[in-house]
Amino acid sequence: MDPLSTTLPPGDVFGGLASPRIEDRDNATRLAVAMGTAVSQRLLQWDDAPPSNRARRLWAYMGIHLRRAEAAIRQPRSFDLRHEGTVASALEVLAHRHGVLVAKDLPAEAEAPVALALSSTTLLAALDEACGQASCRGGQRARGELAAHTGAEPRYPSAYHGPVRVRVIEIRTVRTTDFATSHASAQVRLRVDWEWPVTPLSSVAIQLDGEPRVYEATPVGTVVNVGVVAELVVELEPRSPLVIAGTVSSTFDGAYDDVRLTVPGSIEVHGLAASTVAGDGGCQLVLETRDPIRVRGDVGGLGLSPVVLAIDTHGEEGIPQVHRVRTVGGALGAERWGLKFRDGFGSIAELRLRVAAPPIRATFPFVVPPIVLP
Repeated sequence: MDPLSTTLPPGDVFGGLASPRIEDRDNATRLAVAMGTAVSQRLLQWDDAPPSNRARRLWAYMGIHLRRAEAAIRQPRSFDLRHEGTVASALEVLAHRHGVLVAKDLPAEAEAPVALALSSTTLLAALDEACGQASCRGGQRARGELAAHTGAEPRYPSAYHGPVRVRVIEIRTVRTTDFATSHASAQVRLRVDWEWPVTPLSSVAIQLDGEPRVYEATPVGTVVNVGVVAELVVELEPRSPLVIAGTVSSTFDGAYDDVRLTVPGSIEVHGLAASTVAGDGGCQLVLETRDPIRVRGDVGGLGLSPVVLAIDTHGEEGIPQVHRVRTVGGALGAERWGLKFRDGFGSIAELRLRVAAPPIRATFPFVVPPIVLP
């Protein structure tokens, strides 16, 4: 635990987030992040909290989940789940465990009965099982909210490990003969996606057991999934049952540190140089990374969380609008962000940023259940 987080007792965390003193709010944020998912759901239950308090709560909430994502990469964990009820009640149990909310606009299928008895499961595995029993499909939204969507999803053969899910979404087999010899082949389309807020920085590499080739998965867009989803097609020997096993690997941000940056001002943390210039009620945030891994071009992101907390000249806080552009000439490892408050705030005087430690490479094993070929 961050030693600074002990400056407030646990019962005062929400009072600290609403304190008139910025230092108290910073300390309460550290305490909330240290407490983790035990308080994160409550942070977004705003009721009639003023805009500045909401912004600080969202800032604390994102800090908790950035920390949780980094832990899921370094030490993937599973859990046991026993639950009888409805899809909606199962989502509530999963949301409470992972410190997120449940979407308010659930479909009628969410009231269908489910019975879960899962061992060594993951969030995505439990979400798939619960929604699959009710002929609907699950997903996560922009802040991790658990949702269900009308329409059954095919029972794709799937493997789960920590925050990653690997699914076989299509198999194509071809058999040919010239009446002297015969030939058969199989093409398998794999889809890889991640529990929110885990986000790969580079392409997703898949290596199948017993094969030297490493496949690079191509990112695709989907309607229900939040974050990076990748697909690839691999050719395999058409043996039935077909067993697909291997590893998924990619590059991810390291642990995030909170930093303060005045306007105007400059800092350098984890190889990221950041400077600000005031202008037109907002400010320009100029970023340049010195990390050679991030400058290579195959690793996306400079190591700065896209959520920024801004403090105006009166001490009020808000999440500013961000206009993000590459610097002149499109130089790798350099960006310029234009930050501006919405109406009702003064000029930006200070920023709170979260800067990631150098990227780490993580590998996840997977084994898809045997598939009988047609």
